[in-house]
Amino acid sequence: MKTIAIIGPLDTKGSENQYLKQCIEARGMRTLVVDIRTMGKAAFVPDISCDQVAEAAGTSIQTLVAAHDRSACIEAMGRGAAEIVYQLSREGVIQGVIAMGGSQTSSMAAAVMRRLPVGFPKVLVSTIATSGADQAMLAGIQDTFVVNPLVDVGGLNQVLSMVIERAAGAIAGMVDALPAGKPPELQLERKHPLVGISMWGVTTQCVLRVAQRLKEGGYQPLIFHATGIGGHTMEQLIEQGIIRAVAEITLAEFSNPLVGGEYAYDPLRLSAAGRMGIPQVVVPGGCDMVKHITTAGQVPAQYRDSKHYLHNANLLFTRSSVEDNRRIGAALAEKLNAAKGDVEVLFPSRGLSAYDKEGEPLYAPECDAALEEALRAALRPDIPLRVCDAHINDSEFADLVAERLIRLLKESDGG
Repeated sequence: MKTIAIIGPLDTKGSENQYLKQCIEARGMRTLVVDIRTMGKAAFVPDISCDQVAEAAGTSIQTLVAAHDRSACIEAMGRGAAEIVYQLSREGVIQGVIAMGGSQTSSMAAAVMRRLPVGFPKVLVSTIATSGADQAMLAGIQDTFVVNPLVDVGGLNQVLSMVIERAAGAIAGMVDALPAGKPPELQLERKHPLVGISMWGVTTQCVLRVAQRLKEGGYQPLIFHATGIGGHTMEQLIEQGIIRAVAEITLAEFSNPLVGGEYAYDPLRLSAAGRMGIPQVVVPGGCDMVKHITTAGQVPAQYRDSKHYLHNANLLFTRSSVEDNRRIGAALAEKLNAAKGDVEVLFPSRGLSAYDKEGEPLYAPECDAALEEALRAALRPDIPLRVCDAHINDSEFADLVAERLIRLLKESDGG
C-alpha cells in the first residue's frame, strides 16, 4: 500500500487536515501526517510531531516561540519539514505529499515541494494560488499541482469539503499512477539528453528553430518561458542533473532586475550550469527590453520621451539604455566567468528581440553595441564571444546556436 504525507499545522487547521486524511485513506492509501504547528494543541496525534520537525531544523519549539520572530519560525519549520519529507521520499516510505492552508502554511509547504524532485507527486491547496502579490513565495515548487480552495481554509464547510475531496483524489490518483517498482520521480531516457532553452515571445522564432535542430541531432529540448519562474525552474533541473546543456537565448529574467524591470532578482539564474560544468551557449536575447507594469494601456509620463512599446494593456517595454547595457554586460560576464564547463557567447549584431530590429520601436544599435563592448571587456579570455551579422530571429543565427551547442555537447561526451 502506498503512503502519502500530509503537511499542516494541526492546531489551526486540525479538522481540515483530519478530513483530508480520511479522504485519502478512503481511496486505499496510507497517510503520514507531519505537524508543523508551533503554538496551540494538536487536534489529533500526528505521525511526525512538531517537536521532531523543529529538531530536524536544528532547533526546538521552545526556542522558536521564545524568540518572538514569526518569519524565523516559519522558515525553520519549513526547513525541518523539508528535511524530514525529503528523507522519507528517499527511503521509499512515502510516494506523494500534500499540504493545505494560507500564506504561512503555503510558505512552509513550498520549502518541502522545492526539495522534492520533478516527478514526485505534490499537491498544494493554497489560498494564494491566484494572488499575484503572494505567488512569489511559491517560486521553485516545480511540478506541484496547486489548487485554489475558493474559500479560506478556516473550518469545514460545503465548498471547502468539496475542494479537499478533489485534492485527495488528485494526489491519490497521481500516486496510484506511478509505475510499479520505480521511484516516484522523473524517469529519463538517457539516449535523448535533455537540453534547456530559455524563451520569451520576442525570441520565439530563434528558440523554435534551435529546438528543431537539437531534435534532429538526437537531443530533447525543454523550453522554459522566461517569466520569472521559468528560468528558475530550469536552474533547478540543471542542479538535479536532469538537463545536460543549455541554450540561454532569453536573459530578460537576469537583466531586468539590474535596470529597474519588474522581475525580482534571482541569484540562482545563470549559476547552476556553471557550477555543474555543463555546456552553455549564451545569447543576450531580451536584454534590450525593460519590463514595466502599467494600467489600462497607459504609458506613464516618465517613459513617453524614451523608446517604448506597449505590449498589452498591462505590459510596457522600454528600451535598455547604453548605461543599462554596460551594467548588464558586466554582470553577465561575472556570472559566466564562474562557469566550470564550456561556455560560448553568440551576439546577433542586428538586434536582440523582435522589437529590436530596424523599423521596430526598440531598435537602437548603439545600445546593443554597448552591451557587446561590456561583455568583451569583462569576459574571461578563454570564453569566446562571436559577433554575428544577423538578427536573433534569423534562421541562420538559430542554426549557428544549435550547431555550437551540439558541438560542445559532443566534445563534453568525448566525441
